[in-house]
Amino acid sequence: MEKSDLSHHILSRYNDDLERLRTNVLQMGGLVEEQLKQAVEALVEGDSQLGEQVARGDVKVNAVEVAIDDDCSRILATRSPAAGDLRLIVAVIKTITDLERIGDEAEKIGYIGSRLAAVERPADRYREIKHLGRIVADMVHEALDAFARMDADAAVAVAIGRWLLAFGLAALAAIALALWRRRGQPATAVIVITALLWIVYGVGLIPAISPESSAQALMQRVGERIGPEAELAMLGWREQHRLQADRPVVDFGFKRPWDEQWPLARDWLQADPSRRWLFLRLEAVGPCMDATQVIDIGASNRRAWALLPGHAWIAGCDMPAGWAAEIEHE
Repeated sequence: MEKSDLSHHILSRYNDDLERLRTNVLQMGGLVEEQLKQAVEALVEGDSQLGEQVARGDVKVNAVEVAIDDDCSRILATRSPAAGDLRLIVAVIKTITDLERIGDEAEKIGYIGSRLAAVERPADRYREIKHLGRIVADMVHEALDAFARMDADAAVAVAIGRWLLAFGLAALAAIALALWRRRGQPATAVIVITALLWIVYGVGLIPAISPESSAQALMQRVGERIGPEAELAMLGWREQHRLQADRPVVDFGFKRPWDEQWPLARDWLQADPSRRWLFLRLEAVGPCMDATQVIDIGASNRRAWALLPGHAWIAGCDMPAGWAAEIEHE
């Protein structure tokens, strides 16, 4: 989606709201980029004042995040965005959360850098840390560039980069902390960083590059299974599922307790059982559902998901109190 795609609404103020939202995110990204760069510089150069400046600057990043989040809430409440606009709002919320976390890590590095300024630096002047910091900064910049261009083809690369970025930041902070404490145990540091890399690979990279485990692939299977004329509702869903659905989706309150959602889902299904389907976590399938008709539709986000046709809900059955209450909304 190019910038021009944000200017397609009848109300020019709505166009301005969306464009201002994207601009503010990029400005926040620039602030975080500079904060990260200065944090690494403070550590490498032994600049105590710069390190303390970076640590204090995290307050500004947090304030910008709150302001953008408020704008997103206002647009959701007053504009009822759909389709591409809703995807943009969700992307913004996710992006500023990640940017704020990067700011937090930069704050830690800056704080450690200010404390290490009084310690004699090694002969290589933290060459590895400087190199790692440059790689992380480049990844942040590339992710922001992909967001600015709204390049759908870069989505997988950004997802992979997000996990690599998390690894890079964690490694930077871990190395800096080890230096500060002067543990002198390089073998331990290697083990910790290797473990982090495998965690990132297994938890982040494999789901990101596997088409079978993506929300997009899952929702494509859902659409093909229920057909173009069917209606779809969701329980315990992730925002990716709703955004990747090929039709308008009914939900019963994302944060509403399960006990309150079950009767709403039942009534909705039974109002037109031949056309309506319920998408839900497989582990939430309960005693009011005919297990022979429940369809295991696949996995995404490290969870198994099911489809329930309207006529699979047993007539006159009420879900037991507390059923699926232990399943967290994510």
